[in-house]
Amino acid sequence: PLSVLLSAPIERVKNYVDVIDRLRKSTEPRSADFSALKTLSTDAARLATMCDGALLARERRERMQHFQRFWQKDPILPNFVSPHRELLLDGALAKQCRKMAKPYYFFLLNDMLVYGVLRRRGGGG
Repeated sequence: PLSVLLSAPIERVKNYVDVIDRLRKSTEPRSADFSALKTLSTDAARLATMCDGALLARERRERMQHFQRFWQKDPILPNFVSPHRELLLDGALAKQCRKMAKPYYFFLLNDMLVYGVLRRRGGGG
């Protein structure tokens, strides 16, 4: 899939971090290259962290778009997907109602909490 191809360069950056660290460990601390390798290692690790964060943000955005398609016909619900909105958590939880706990699906976004019942395709509530 496309997501595997998109993550390959990020995995390569992580491998670069490992290679640089091994090279730095085998370099004499008094060598002129040692401090440059240390700086390069720190910068590469920072870049790998930023890439991981970007991938996670993209996956969360795609997940919001997926659920938006299920509920887009409901005029009450706002559009989940917007530039400032981030999905923090989502999952099935039980909401305690008067007589019993009922299963709902919750979305915790950075600016709202949305929950509802996910219906199976083909009717059947």
